[in-house]
Amino acid sequence: MRSVIAEGSALKGQEILNTVAAHLLKQAAKSLGPVASYDGGETCAYRSPEGLRCAVGGALEEGEYSPAMESKTVEDLGDLLPERLRPHRALLTSLQLIHDTHPVASWPRQLRELSESLGLEVPEGCQ
Repeated sequence: MRSVIAEGSALKGQEILNTVAAHLLKQAAKSLGPVASYDGGETCAYRSPEGLRCAVGGALEEGEYSPAMESKTVEDLGDLLPERLRPHRALLTSLQLIHDTHPVASWPRQLRELSESLGLEVPEGCQ
């Protein structure tokens, strides 16, 4: 899956928000991966074994993903987060929280509320 963010362009928060919102609403499912823990549970994953992507995974271009990202928050990614996305860590963290902590059915509302709180346009499908 290729992001709609143009390569080499200066990214804006609105572009990231629109890209991630479109991705999440189209996918309409959480990206989950196995947890290396005693209980065999699942946790959110940047990329799932089934090919799903989390909010931040939806903003990554081909070649930007690394399995080393798994089990890390945006803030913990350090140099693993592509340079083009680093100025938008706070937005990506908010988007990651929407994916990870809210039911899929509430994503449009959560995305709308995030947009409004940041003074950005509400993405299509979140009105």
